[in-house]
Amino acid sequence: MAKKNAPQAENQQTEQKAPGNVLTPVGKITVAQVFGKIKVADLPEDSETQIMRVAGYASSTKSGTTQYGEWHALQGEFAATNLETGEVFISKTCIVPGPMGEALIVATEKQLADDASSKVAFKCIVSVKRSPRNPEEKYEYVVRPEMEVQLSSPALTLLGM
Repeated sequence: MAKKNAPQAENQQTEQKAPGNVLTPVGKITVAQVFGKIKVADLPEDSETQIMRVAGYASSTKSGTTQYGEWHALQGEFAATNLETGEVFISKTCIVPGPMGEALIVATEKQLADDASSKVAFKCIVSVKRSPRNPEEKYEYVVRPEMEVQLSSPALTLLGM
C-alpha cells in the first residue's frame, strides 16, 4: 500500500509547486525570499542573470535597523516571480534592491506627502551579475523598470483624471 500512496504524494507536491498555480504569501518580498541564496560560482563570467520580476502598488514606506544596518521597505500590495522556477510570491511588504529601491521609496514618500490616499505603481526585473571589483567572490544587483512608475490617487481616479 505504501507504494500506491507515494506517487500521489509526489503528484501533490508537483501540483503545489507548478508555476502560476499557487501564490505563496511571505512576510516580505526580497531577493533572498523569492530567489534564495546567490552563489557567485553559478553566475556567468560576463553577463547578467535575471532572477526576479516584482510589481506592485506602494501606499506607504517602513524603515528600521538590524545588525546588518538600516533598511527601507515599501508597504502595499506586491507580487514577485522567481524567474528560474516560476514560483509566485505575494506580500504587503517589499524591498527592491539598489538605487531603484531607493528611488521607489523617495517617489512613494513624495506622493504620499502630496496625497495621503495615493499609491505608486511599479514593475521591474531584478538581475544579478558578478561584481567588477571582486568577480570571484562578490555580486551586485541590476534593477530595470519594465514600466514607468505611475502615481495614482483614488480621488483623482474617481474624477476621471
